[in-house]
Amino acid sequence: MQAVYPRARAALTDLKFQQMMDKFQFSIDDLWGPPEPLVERALQRAAQGPARDIVLRHRAGIERDYAIPPQRLVALFVGRLDVGKNIYTLIEAMERLIGEGLPLHLIAAGIGPAADDLRQRLGDHVSVPGFVQPDELARLYASVDVLALASEVE
Repeated sequence: MQAVYPRARAALTDLKFQQMMDKFQFSIDDLWGPPEPLVERALQRAAQGPARDIVLRHRAGIERDYAIPPQRLVALFVGRLDVGKNIYTLIEAMERLIGEGLPLHLIAAGIGPAADDLRQRLGDHVSVPGFVQPDELARLYASVDVLALASEVE
């Protein structure tokens, strides 16, 4: 497994997270490979028939609507874009992982003073749509690969 921040490593070794990984027969190393096999395996286990088609259709729409190149692992952050939500920790982690060659893209759904910093520091690896309506949030949650939860408080 590639080096990750200590908090990320702790989250990845959390018992509940490991139980979820076991349920879908994933290993930690699967998270660092190309996203397509991981997404396909998750879809095969979690969604069958029409539900699977809906999720795949949403993903294509997300890539189109948020200008995400294909083959990228998509992370979603939802919340205020400010220091209180640890957005700079997320920016630093994304910069590091992108620098290591991981094909990542972040959708940062929210408003706040860090919006410009996100765009400046992550470039074409980030989409900052601002406030997102609940129905669109549901589509995002159903279509991304990873939720980015950097905040230590709610």
